[in-house]
Amino acid sequence: MTKEEIEYGNKLLAEFMGIHMEKKCGLYGLYHKSGHPCMKWNGAWNEKKAWESFTDSKGELYHNSWSWLMPVLARIKKTAPVLSVTDMMPQDEIAYRIFRLSIFEPIESAFEYAVAYIEWFNKIQPK
Repeated sequence: MTKEEIEYGNKLLAEFMGIHMEKKCGLYGLYHKSGHPCMKWNGAWNEKKAWESFTDSKGELYHNSWSWLMPVLARIKKTAPVLSVTDMMPQDEIAYRIFRLSIFEPIESAFEYAVAYIEWFNKIQPK
C-alpha cells in the first residue's frame, strides 16, 4: 500500500471509531466522541496538519497494530448484516472475510478489508 492509502485508511477507521476534529484554543486536534483527546493528539494550526500528524504511517496505528485494529473489527462485526453464504452480496463478502480472519492473516489484509467495509458502510448510511 502507498503512504496515501495508509493515511486515507487510518483516517477512515478513526472516524468510524468516533474520532473527530475540533478546534480548541486556536489549535486543531482530534478527539474521541467521549470528548477526550486522542492518545495521538497533536495540536496543529489547521485540520490537514492535525490529520497528518494522526495518520502518519511511521507510528503505531490501525494499519500496523492489532491493538488499534481489533476494536475496529469488533465494531464491524456488530454493524455487519447477518451473513448467509448462499445469498452474499459483494459487501457481505468483505464482512465474511472479516468474520473469518485467522490468527495467521497478515494485518495488511485485515486493514484493507476494514477499509473496504467501512467505505461501503458509509455509503449506505442515511445522511
